[in-house]
Amino acid sequence: MIIKSVERAIATLVGIMLFTGGLAYGIGCWNLERVHTLSSGPCHVKFNYQIDIDSLDEGYQLANRKLARCLCRAYKAGVQHIDSIYIMHLYQKYGTPLSYFHLSANPKNILDTVVKHRQVVFDTSETIIH
Repeated sequence: MIIKSVERAIATLVGIMLFTGGLAYGIGCWNLERVHTLSSGPCHVKFNYQIDIDSLDEGYQLANRKLARCLCRAYKAGVQHIDSIYIMHLYQKYGTPLSYFHLSANPKNILDTVVKHRQVVFDTSETIIH
């Protein structure tokens, strides 16, 4: 009789320990949100992501558009070491295409047009999925 009650007590204790351990593990894995920083030149943009960075994630795309706007402002202000090729890469990948009438055949003019219309091209008020 005493042996059965000891076995029940041990089984209950083990069950409680397993339940508590599983609960603690579940809570620890529940919110795996991480913070990542995109940087280029003088611009730094932080964004949150879950588990892995997904280039289709809205937060990642928004962060890239914010980075592009910052780079455009720095380019327009004449800050040294601004990578114009990277601005154009961000425009092609995350920007809203400008109308044909805004663009010219000269790549320098296209960059200047993108910088001039950065508010529209790199719209951060809503997420645009390409």
